[in-house]
Amino acid sequence: MKRRCWLLAAGGMTLLVGCATTPRPDTIQPALGRHNHWQGRFALRVDDGQDQAFYAPFELHGNMQEAWLRLYSPIGTVLAELRWGPGGAQLNRDGRIELYDSPESMSEALLGTRIPFAAWFDWLDGIPTEAPGWAVDLADYPMGRLHAVRTDPQPSVDLRIILEDARSS
Repeated sequence: MKRRCWLLAAGGMTLLVGCATTPRPDTIQPALGRHNHWQGRFALRVDDGQDQAFYAPFELHGNMQEAWLRLYSPIGTVLAELRWGPGGAQLNRDGRIELYDSPESMSEALLGTRIPFAAWFDWLDGIPTEAPGWAVDLADYPMGRLHAVRTDPQPSVDLRIILEDARSS
C-alpha cells in the first residue's frame, strides 16, 4: 500500500513539474501554412557615420508571438540568443541576460537598430509585407536571398539575408 501511494505521489509530482515548465523552442508551432524554422546568414549595415556593420550566421525558430533567434560567430559559437514571447523578450549574450519589452527594442540594443520582426517573418517566407520606412526586395527569394532597406527614420539601414535549405521545415 505504501509503495502504491509512493508511486502515485511520484507520478503526480512528475506531471506537475511537466506542466510548470516553459515550452521548448522546438515545440513552438508555426502559423498555419507557414515555416517556423530558418537558418542562414545575415548582414546588417547602419549608415550612422560610425560604419556600424554586423554579420552573423543565424538560426530562427518560431513565429512573431514566440520565438528564439541564435546568432553565431563565423566559427560556430553562439554570440547571442534572443527569445521572446507573450511576457516580453530576453537577450542572452556573454552569459548575461537582459530583459526587454519587445523583440524590436531588444534588436535595437544588440544591433543598433530596430528590426521589424512582424514583417521579417513574412519576408523569410517570401511575402512582401510592408513595414514603416522599410522597402523589401524579394526578387532573388527563389534563390534564398532577400534584401531590405530602411530609409525612414534615419540613419538608413541595409539588411541582406541568405537562407539555407532548412527554410522548408
